[in-house]
Amino acid sequence: MSEASGVRAVLVEDEAIIRLSLRVVLRDLGIAVCGETDRAEDSLALVRNTAPDFVLMDIKLKGEMTGIEAARDISAELETPIIFMSAYDFEDQVGLENVPTKVAYLKKPVTGADLAESLKFTHRDKS
Repeated sequence: MSEASGVRAVLVEDEAIIRLSLRVVLRDLGIAVCGETDRAEDSLALVRNTAPDFVLMDIKLKGEMTGIEAARDISAELETPIIFMSAYDFEDQVGLENVPTKVAYLKKPVTGADLAESLKFTHRDKS
């Protein structure tokens, strides 16, 4: 993807250093971060207000909700693709099958190559 790809993402990650690293990965792929939060509870409003091309969502977040619960809320209202990420194995993530807009699951640390491959499945990639 080029810098002028026009692809926009919302980043939902509670660890500041990982969020910073992900911003760099996204920038290197030519993807603009149009919003970010460290709390699942804030993610629906953020996605609703920024209309990103996809959401990069951690599963374990600050607050009462998980990323999976937030993704269900987003999916119930919007068709925004969601790429999950976690330090834990996919098999350990109960409830992911109930998120209709889930397009991928990435194990941390997330690389540019992993993310680029996942974006092929968003069907909204503007490259």
